[in-house]
Amino acid sequence: MFIHLYAIRDLRSEALEFVFEEANDYAASRRIQFMLDQNNPALSMYSKFPEDYALFKIGVLDRKTGNLQSDFHHVADFSTYIAPKGE
Repeated sequence: MFIHLYAIRDLRSEALEFVFEEANDYAASRRIQFMLDQNNPALSMYSKFPEDYALFKIGVLDRKTGNLQSDFHHVADFSTYIAPKGE
């Protein structure tokens, strides 16, 4: 069984934070969009400064063998998940 690993990248500090697993890029994007829609004070940094963050896929882990295959690529900027003001 394979799991896909994703991370939030802080574009200003150029560092990865919060690694999580998800089924695919769509599911990872949906998780981020849901998180941003919650208005949770603990997550407000992401909502307040969405242009500073992006979602990246970092790899695929084979749970059976433990082999980790790099697949580092940009999925989406957080600003694409935020509706323009007034909508």
